[in-house]
Amino acid sequence: MFNKVEYAFPSENDADKQYNYIHKGITVEDYFAAKALQGLLSNPVSCDEIRHNSNFGKGQVERITNVAYYYARQMMKEKQR
Repeated sequence: MFNKVEYAFPSENDADKQYNYIHKGITVEDYFAAKALQGLLSNPVSCDEIRHNSNFGKGQVERITNVAYYYARQMMKEKQR
């Protein structure tokens, strides 16, 4: 898929430097997926579309998260152009 893992919010502070540790945060792909998921869940039209394309309840969370990661992967592809 992607060769290099990028992190959304890497940070370090003085205490981290003392122990040679950098908090990498979440990956950019996870960040994009979270934003896509937020948009999907806040939009009644997309929620209805997802609900009607699967049995509501059974596999619903997996379906919505799969869609969110699909959008995230598409954003990653576009970002690399």
